[in-house]
Amino acid sequence: MSSPSSEPIAQCVSSCDPSSDLCQRCHAQCIGCSGASNQQCVACRANSIILVDNIQTCVPACGSEEYLARISATNTEHECRTCDAQCLNCTGPGNTNCVQCRGVNNTIGDVTTCMETCPEGTFEFDTRLCLQSCSFGMDYDIDSGSCQLTLYVC
Repeated sequence: MSSPSSEPIAQCVSSCDPSSDLCQRCHAQCIGCSGASNQQCVACRANSIILVDNIQTCVPACGSEEYLARISATNTEHECRTCDAQCLNCTGPGNTNCVQCRGVNNTIGDVTTCMETCPEGTFEFDTRLCLQSCSFGMDYDIDSGSCQLTLYVC
């Protein structure tokens, strides 16, 4: 077995003698490594590679209703966490990081929020999209995204 230098260890080492400095355990996400970090893998166990500060890093492969969360200050340790209950899939925590909503989609400005039902002052339109409710004599114009005066021809 080689020493923990830059020379790759042939396979994941799971049975090192704790008193020996001749081998080093590979990170849990690695298949073969040149050191103990998930940035020193020869190959990734979960086939999930991300770039952290332009360094290839092996991370867990998350399911469709999960997102990858950083859990260490050094940005190298990650885990899969469950998406918000209103998300079918997501990129982060909360109902504003959904890629696809389980219920309705309420967009205000640049922020999209997934929720069970449309909030007060809005109505559900077409494919589960919340739109602003308009006062009497006005209709919602999809192109402008606002209420417009309705002109009636007699």
